Amino acid sequence: QTKHMCSMLTSLLKYFSSCSEENSKAICGETAGKILNSLLSLVKYCVGRMVVPIGDASKISLTRNQFAMGGVSRELDGETADAIAYASVIQVKALCTLAKNILGQWYPILNREMCNQQQDEVASLVQFVFEDLVSIRILPTLHSLHVITSGDNGSDKKYSEISKLFINEILDTMQGEELLENDRWMLMAAPLRVLAKQWDDNCP
Repeated sequence: QTKHMCSMLTSLLKYFSSCSEENSKAICGETAGKILNSLLSLVKYCVGRMVVPIGDASKISLTRNQFAMGGVSRELDGETADAIAYASVIQVKALCTLAKNILGQWYPILNREMCNQQQDEVASLVQFVFEDLVSIRILPTLHSLHVITSGDNGSDKKYSEISKLFINEILDTMQGEELLENDRWMLMAAPLRVLAKQWDDNCP
């Protein structure tokens, strides 16, 4: 859905750019600015309604591909297991997908169309990704997920690598858009890069 919307936006902005009017470039910039403000407001509203991560993930483990009480390996009932799966796996996947869509789909279009005087507005979108999505939501949730899925409890190996996979997908998106070439964004992405390196080093 995001790809279709971004494709439609790109076509719309190209149409404005091809117009013979003298202010066609200004129209493109104004349109991109309005979309940026609407997008940021919508994302903030949706993210604000999401639940918080698990409080103490050390009390939970993944044993034989099933959530269980840590230490005693007692399998949890279905409702509790579903709640843990939502709070850890489903929620973090949604957050990581949102971060990738903003950095890899929306940001390139808006950054290209908005003039130098509007770069602070574009930067606010990327800043929100790092300060809110990544620092406050994604990293704590990924850490909880890593604690739950790490360890040799007879579970499929893919579960123990899922946290690292999510982080690498965000970093790959940043690399593809050359965001890591910008000192500001490279610094703000430091927690992601450190965690990815730490989990890489801990892999057998």
